[in-house]
Amino acid sequence: MHDFFSILFRIACVLLIFGLINPKYPIFWMQIKSRERVGAVYVPIVIVTLLLMLYTGSKGSETKPEEMSTMSLNIVPLESLRPSEEQKFINIIDKYADLYKKAPNIVAKSKVWRDRDAELDNEKIMGKKISDWVGTVKNLGMNSEGNGVLIIAVTNNIFVKTYDDAFSDGQNGTLIPQDSSLYQSLVKLAKGGQVKFSGTLLKSADTKESVGMTRPSYIVKFTSLEPVQ
Repeated sequence: MHDFFSILFRIACVLLIFGLINPKYPIFWMQIKSRERVGAVYVPIVIVTLLLMLYTGSKGSETKPEEMSTMSLNIVPLESLRPSEEQKFINIIDKYADLYKKAPNIVAKSKVWRDRDAELDNEKIMGKKISDWVGTVKNLGMNSEGNGVLIIAVTNNIFVKTYDDAFSDGQNGTLIPQDSSLYQSLVKLAKGGQVKFSGTLLKSADTKESVGMTRPSYIVKFTSLEPVQ
């Protein structure tokens, strides 16, 4: 279609120029006797065919999003890259998520939640520095002040992230300042890409019990980010 409209555009341009030079000369079936009428007839045709030519050309050159992600992302099995501390964290979360789903009532479910948090405390995972954990970038961007925000999927159901606003962040310092070297590392990441990260696992980000048990999110103050090679 792009070639077809390109030909029409060129024909219309030739007729417009020829008509402006000699408006009294008959063009196809029309006898146009003034330059004004030549412009009135052919200028709209030129404009329409130009727009159609540009539109069909741009559509033809588009790369599908899934093709772009396939070309730009290097996907490797993360299980083989996980450090033991990360795997321990995942195992605890998964174990209690399964118990929570099987619990017969809200009282039992609430106890499962408390038991899970107690085990995380006993393992001293919360508040601990983590090193070279791996995951997949679920989302990244900026908040209203321009500082970087990031969500990483450790598994399909477990997430670590920064806060996304300065008020919630408070003194935690999880937002990534634009003028920091960490922000430059953030720029190199891609949504859906795999990432190796380090930082401090601060606390749960969930306020709703059911979400916190089945798809939990944890606040992390990141100190390093790099794409998985």
